[in-house]
Amino acid sequence: IIFVSKPRCASTSIFNHLYDWDDSTHGGKPLYHCTALDMIKILGKNYWQQRKSIAVVRDPLKLVVSWYVHHKNHKDANVRSFYPSFSDWVSRGFKTHWDKGWSASQRTISPLKQKQWICQTGSNEILVTDVIKMESLNEYAFPGGQVSVSNSSSRHGTITVSEAEFRRVTYFLSEDYSFFDYDQVNHFSGG
Repeated sequence: IIFVSKPRCASTSIFNHLYDWDDSTHGGKPLYHCTALDMIKILGKNYWQQRKSIAVVRDPLKLVVSWYVHHKNHKDANVRSFYPSFSDWVSRGFKTHWDKGWSASQRTISPLKQKQWICQTGSNEILVTDVIKMESLNEYAFPGGQVSVSNSSSRHGTITVSEAEFRRVTYFLSEDYSFFDYDQVNHFSGG
């Protein structure tokens, strides 16, 4: 199985499960946090088409809050500096440390916009075999059984999302809400 490891979508737990991976033994994860399109370019179209490929998406608001909380509490002070208060971060347009080229490679897409991780550029053509919603991970038949997902953000506390912040999130991620059929009702306030 080829796994497109979209950030803040149980990517570490799923990668470790699928590939029996341990960073301390194996080192860094290959092709980790690469889009489907980038993986096809690297692996080759024939290789890609001969294998099952999966990606996980999640409720856009929960993704944004998870991203913020995780990076606001990051061990690297330079990363933390990109994330003032949640309200300020949202009003500044969801700028991430990836926007400054601090990631492992030159990234041209947002870690928050999910459709561009799994679709052909500029279209609705889904490039992976299976798109799994994080909210229904327990229903997916992973090889080797269920994936145990750790919620690293939960230990950092929760935040409350105001109605104005929620409106900004839904506007910023309107394509993901629509494409992945997520409800644009503010049902969430927490990390």
